Amino acid sequence: MARVGQAQANAQLVADWLCYKPPKLNASILFAGAGTGQMFDFLPPEILAAYRVTFTDINPSYLKILESRLKDKRDRLRFRVVVDDVERSKLSADFALVIVVLVLEHVDWRLAVASLCRLSTGNVFVVIQENPTNSHEGVSDSQPLLRTMKIFRETPPRLLNRRGLIQEFNRQKLALVYSQEKKVLYGKKMVGLGFRKKTQRSRRRLI
Repeated sequence: MARVGQAQANAQLVADWLCYKPPKLNASILFAGAGTGQMFDFLPPEILAAYRVTFTDINPSYLKILESRLKDKRDRLRFRVVVDDVERSKLSADFALVIVVLVLEHVDWRLAVASLCRLSTGNVFVVIQENPTNSHEGVSDSQPLLRTMKIFRETPPRLLNRRGLIQEFNRQKLALVYSQEKKVLYGKKMVGLGFRKKTQRSRRRLI
């Protein structure tokens, strides 16, 4: 992922969202499906230093790699790793911010969205991948991703439909309040989408 600029782009998307809508000091943040954490090679620890961070993945071996990757940053980061299933999380629902990066493509994404919304107090940030326009637009369960993530997940990844994803969050009472794109090699785009708990004002914007 680093060779095509994907990990760097994902890190920048997360950093930009945290600067745009920073949680309160000492808030709890969840990175669901964090995997081996390659993105964190490019995310300055200072971005997360003010928070209590939880990293989860269903694969404990990935979390061991992530812990090793972050071991020299323990003096600047307060974090824990937890084995957990993003589709059916057993964590307590008290996270000020839930972040999920290129994970929904590898799971039952509707189950995962419901789980993420339950875990969050009303603030979810998602990064998805979009391929060039010569691909079939609007595919959710039929178009394979390029192979950059296959070493991290056993489930064959599938592109998501951005509109369908937004609608699913709407059904969970979270509204889209932010979007940003980063281009990487081969015509791909990493897309960051910020969702917040709906208010009367946000509902009016969506009409």
